Amino acid sequence: FSSSPATAPSAFLAAASARAAASLAGVIVLLVAMLLYHITGLRKNEYTKKEPLLLNWTVVSENQTDTDVDLNTFRFDNILTDKKTIYLSRTFVDKGQFQSPVLVVQTHNATLRVFVDGECIYSSGLERYDCGKMVGSGMHSIAMPKDGEQHELMLEFKANGDSYVTRMNDIYITDYATIYTDFLVTNRVTYALSVCLLFIGFVLLLLGMVMMLTRTWFTRLISLGIFSLMVGLWTMGKYNILQIYRVPIWLCTFIEYASMYIGPPSLLLFFRDYPKKADSKWITWMYYIIFWVDSGVTALLFVLHFSGVWHLPHMLRLEQAFVAIVCVYLIILMIACVRKGNRQSRLVICGVILFLLCIGAEWSGYMAGKYWGHEMSWTTGFSSLGTVILISILLLSLSWDIAGKMVDEKEQAVLYKMAYTDNLTGLYNRRFCEERLKSYCYNNIPFTIFNFDMNGLKATNDTHGHSSGDKLIKGFADILTKTFGDKGIVGRMGGDEFIVIVENIEELNCQEEIRHFQKIMSEANKAQSGYVYSTAYGYADSSEIVSDGEIRDVNMVYRLADNRMYENKKTCHDARK
Repeated sequence: FSSSPATAPSAFLAAASARAAASLAGVIVLLVAMLLYHITGLRKNEYTKKEPLLLNWTVVSENQTDTDVDLNTFRFDNILTDKKTIYLSRTFVDKGQFQSPVLVVQTHNATLRVFVDGECIYSSGLERYDCGKMVGSGMHSIAMPKDGEQHELMLEFKANGDSYVTRMNDIYITDYATIYTDFLVTNRVTYALSVCLLFIGFVLLLLGMVMMLTRTWFTRLISLGIFSLMVGLWTMGKYNILQIYRVPIWLCTFIEYASMYIGPPSLLLFFRDYPKKADSKWITWMYYIIFWVDSGVTALLFVLHFSGVWHLPHMLRLEQAFVAIVCVYLIILMIACVRKGNRQSRLVICGVILFLLCIGAEWSGYMAGKYWGHEMSWTTGFSSLGTVILISILLLSLSWDIAGKMVDEKEQAVLYKMAYTDNLTGLYNRRFCEERLKSYCYNNIPFTIFNFDMNGLKATNDTHGHSSGDKLIKGFADILTKTFGDKGIVGRMGGDEFIVIVENIEELNCQEEIRHFQKIMSEANKAQSGYVYSTAYGYADSSEIVSDGEIRDVNMVYRLADNRMYENKKTCHDARK
């Protein structure tokens, strides 16, 4: 069957509304990103210059001492390893260019102590290190003396596991009053994108939870919202944005890695219906294998982390491999869907490829700075940008799916109505009533049947025509609905035969219900001229046909009510004689 003309406008409206909502969401996200970018850049003209401290360092480790070190080129990957300590020292002179000079140091999974002239003026992570907990990675700001004299500066780093740092070319002096403003100006693109991702995530999560009360397939909104939140939190943790809000360094690192591990399973969950569209067993099996392995490994990593056996940063390479596997699988999945005629999968393929390219660009920039000393700051935030693009495309794809499902539901409702509704009266038809009676019998639910045989239909058809007969039928159906509509099922079995099925309740009085019916029918006869409503009736209770406490045969209950109806019809006929 195809949808009827009446459903076509509503189906088109549903599709248009879903696509408009997705487009509006994309526009709002773009506007929010532009606004945040503008706000964080308002004070860029007040940007404070930094004084890099990269030259003339002495690096002392357990096995060697290096002097006159340039941090732009010096590599730490062989000396800053598990539980090892290194010292960086050099002289420092306040030149008076900052009102409140602070030393900014970036650490990577290592503790930090800062000494000036042999006196410790700052420490971070030592208590967590001694307890075997994750120290974290982040930015430290340390107040420095402002007296114009020369001081001996020494930094102590103690690796908490492998520090995974190869260079320390981000040590500098700046002004305390503008340190966070300068940070926002420098990272305003990343900040704007991360806030947008969090905003999108919260909106999708709330919308999905509300809509899930009426449509279970809105759970995909929830999974997409979780993915957006995870990437947003990862961006804020990765680029130290959370530290602006005074979040501890160890917690920033935990949020960064936790969100990285939760992200891929939530993205896979969004695509849970796509293997069916691909119509391929091996693709379906691969989906479940990848999803459950990734989810299981993620859960295991959290258990190991909280038990202190292994911290989340130590499994970074494994998670990067999972991200690559998930993205490659999604491309294969979308190609399979396209081959099966799912055109919108082409758009999703483009989104996944763009997402991969953005991740690759940011990863390349990170690796270039880590191993070769070539800073590629323009790649910062590419992962977040790729995520915004991917989520926008997935939202558009989801809107198409939602529109299609709404159309399908509408068509199913129309087909259901056609299959179980009498076209003339709008009552349930014979098929529905028979199926409902069978279900009552199967579930051993007590019930009562009222059978009605309307009088005078043939005479009305012969005298006034079938249109008048149809009016008589519809009028009688209205009388039955007024009497029994709130108590049970009212149906038309065909021709002039009607049925009422009522689940048994203790206060049901069949004779009282019949008197109420006759009263309403009498009022209908007084209210109009040209037709006279009259009927024969009979009723039977399922308790009259029970064996061993079970209803054995629903047809026997129906025949009993039918026989009583014909007895009533004969009695009325004899009385008129």
